[in-house]
Amino acid sequence: MRRVITGEDADGRSLVIVDGPPSGEIGAPGLGGLYEIWHEAIGEKLNAKDTHDRGESVPILSPSSGRVKVRWFVIEPTPPGAPPELIKAAARERFTQFGAAGHLRDQDRHPAMHQTDLDRHHLPDQRRSLAHSRRQ
Repeated sequence: MRRVITGEDADGRSLVIVDGPPSGEIGAPGLGGLYEIWHEAIGEKLNAKDTHDRGESVPILSPSSGRVKVRWFVIEPTPPGAPPELIKAAARERFTQFGAAGHLRDQDRHPAMHQTDLDRHHLPDQRRSLAHSRRQ
């Protein structure tokens, strides 16, 4: 995975701020995980001349108060024949690793079913879908 962040120099010409891997990651190819891209204050005016890398090196599921995160969140299909209790335990362990054990909800619905205040998802592979329930 390649992370490219661009900005502008003092003359208004495009420049590359970051060209490399995610700033932080937890997971493994084929197993899924979190891949950090950016962590920004909500409502902060974006300054294209600011070359500070706002990617976090340690993945934490929820953004800090008043901030928003940009990341790749990769969920791989459950391996055929995998015991459900083993998959649930692995999900609990992974959520604990990125500070989100308390976010897990109905693991019978999906081993990684969790709840946060706000999520925006993009599904590049349209053969997949996300099942959401609305809070009442």
